[in-house]
Amino acid sequence: MSPRGQIVRKKRSTNGVVARPLKVVVTGPFSAGKTTLIKTISEVAIVGTERDVTDETKSVKARTTVAMDFGRITFAEDLTLFIFGTPGQRRF
Repeated sequence: MSPRGQIVRKKRSTNGVVARPLKVVVTGPFSAGKTTLIKTISEVAIVGTERDVTDETKSVKARTTVAMDFGRITFAEDLTLFIFGTPGQRRF
């Protein structure tokens, strides 16, 4: 399934190679820049789950990821990179 709930089928490129997506997970501590990295390199607007911070981390930044960020980069017709970002706070 794709991030939007659609079935992803492998496509054949014009050169006959089966297109296979690559997947990368970006992980790290709170406020490391995971969401910023994905926003910077993704060719599409990221699917993000940022919400206002409500605990003591509010002094560090105003928003935090609560589920997962998603972005995409297409390098060639048969090479796409899907990027997933995890929340930095342990409670998520």
